[in-house]
Amino acid sequence: MKKKGQDGSDPEKGLTAIQVRVLTVLLDCRTITGAAEKAGVSRSTVYRWFEIPSFRAELSRAKRAIFNEALDLINANALKAAQKLIDMLDSRDTTARRQAATTILELGLETRQGEDLEERLLRLEERASGRGLLP
Repeated sequence: MKKKGQDGSDPEKGLTAIQVRVLTVLLDCRTITGAAEKAGVSRSTVYRWFEIPSFRAELSRAKRAIFNEALDLINANALKAAQKLIDMLDSRDTTARRQAATTILELGLETRQGEDLEERLLRLEERASGRGLLP
């Protein structure tokens, strides 16, 4: 397995050190122009690099990793958030109580609909598989 170069390049992915730097900066900047400026390359260079499959793939992989980390954080705090909503049901503020109740009911309904949809999809896949329509 190849390692990153001392210059920060990633030969395994076919990326130069500056491309690796731009990828890192792109994850933190809101605009391509801002990322290009921060990394010290032109905006047109970044757009050219978007045409390179390995550059695009690495950016997508990095974005997925960040998103998955955010989901892990949300999951880790879901119980705390749910308890906070439940606690708000006992608030002295009627608006807060109503909003908490509405949120709980909406989330419950969304969860139920998702479960129902998943169950229906599984039944359809089983039927399709039994008829040889799925691999």
